[in-house]
Amino acid sequence: MKVQKETFLHALESVSPGLSPREIIEQSNCFAFRKGKVMTFNDELTCCGPSLLDDSFAGAVKAAKLLDLLRKIPEEEIEVSQADGEMIVAGKTGTNYFAMEVEVSLPIDQVDVPEKWKPLDPDFGEAVKMVADCASHDQSAFALTCVHVHPKWVEAFDGFQTCRWKLATGLEKPNLVRAASIRHVSALGMAELSETKSWLHFRNAGGLVLSVRKYVEEYPEDIGGFLKGDKGTPVQLPKQLADETGISSIFSMENAEENYLVVEMKAGKIRVKGIGVTGRRISRGKKVTWTGPDMMFHIKPDLLASIVKDHSECFMTETRLLVSGGNWRYAAALGKPGKGKEETNGEGEE
Repeated sequence: MKVQKETFLHALESVSPGLSPREIIEQSNCFAFRKGKVMTFNDELTCCGPSLLDDSFAGAVKAAKLLDLLRKIPEEEIEVSQADGEMIVAGKTGTNYFAMEVEVSLPIDQVDVPEKWKPLDPDFGEAVKMVADCASHDQSAFALTCVHVHPKWVEAFDGFQTCRWKLATGLEKPNLVRAASIRHVSALGMAELSETKSWLHFRNAGGLVLSVRKYVEEYPEDIGGFLKGDKGTPVQLPKQLADETGISSIFSMENAEENYLVVEMKAGKIRVKGIGVTGRRISRGKKVTWTGPDMMFHIKPDLLASIVKDHSECFMTETRLLVSGGNWRYAAALGKPGKGKEETNGEGEE
């Protein structure tokens, strides 16, 4: 069957969130083709969408090499077929053969089938993207690695920072889902929601369905109190910090599961530090309207950039940084700057 290469590649990339880098379960690092659909499943998340191939095309192919090939070959149109246990991708510059498991054993059939769909709030994707940056990566505190999807809001908390975005989610009772799974809703343009016994399902206009597993662990009840409080010292964060986040995160992103920047404030000055395995960066101090004691907080780079671009006015209480953005509210615990080797002699100040 002939297909446009870029369209086929997009179809595969759309279901890639469900892939596992390792084969943690059978065929979890594969694209599984069946009845005109392409599917992925990693036990936490599953994706299913149109494959653009004939209904008769069936089997499982290792995903990494197929994606690599499609991204590199110059063809605009390719022909995809199967024969003798191989997937064949042919174009003007050559023919490529991929080992193919004819039997699809990916356990996607264990995922509940959604039946009733509800419209998803247009802000849901943006809300999930923002709050997911406040989820923890500490597996010993499982609930904190999740996004709490409440009937009236979505929220996440990692022990020292939290964000809650108020909106109608369409659910009748709260659910916990892994932050790493549900954050894909934002990039895939999901427009509808369905809930089954063990899964939350999202669907976009193109027919792509993303399903994330639900969990029943208790979620901390004191997050609302952490977010409360309107009284504090107003602080206008300089918008130049948005550019600094991209530079400082060159180092902090080396900490794959702990990609935080350190923001330090002293009277009239603010600076950003990005610390990684191979090095660190300390920005030059920027002017800030702060006359209180020295303070610091940790924050994800994308979240800091978003806050200072659109909501640069914050409030500092004795214990927290508070930011309100209309439907959402963010809070970060404040601490005293440490005295590590990177802070000697006022390094990083103007």
